[in-house]
Amino acid sequence: MAGYASSDSDSCNDDNMTEHCSNARILLWDSSGRGCGGLPALLHSCSYEVTHVSSPEELLASLETEARCIDFILINFHNHVVDRSMDVLKHLTRRCDIPVTVLLEASQVPLLGKCLQMGASDYLVKPLRAEELSTLWKRSAFL
Repeated sequence: MAGYASSDSDSCNDDNMTEHCSNARILLWDSSGRGCGGLPALLHSCSYEVTHVSSPEELLASLETEARCIDFILINFHNHVVDRSMDVLKHLTRRCDIPVTVLLEASQVPLLGKCLQMGASDYLVKPLRAEELSTLWKRSAFL
């Protein structure tokens, strides 16, 4: 699981960590279109319900049919498609009121200001830990 760390001590399956987020629903888009590796499994281990899409078209179609069922959107940014990811982020934040969290590589941190300016409500930096993901629903709930 490159970029997504998990260990027994990190597990989100601890009742104290998951009792409030067990129904949080995430719409996950990986901007590379190649999949998110272990990210969906890590999100599931944190008791999130995950709808994973692989293209901007699928993302928009899911929003058309499931917008009321989505608590927040998570965009997994990749260096080779930054412009495309920014375009999608801009379109999403203009089109819907669902909080959007961007997932960036450490080398992409300089993009953070631009992502927030485009409408992202939160961010995470890889490698992810289960602890960070277990509190993501709390951060999104207050946006």
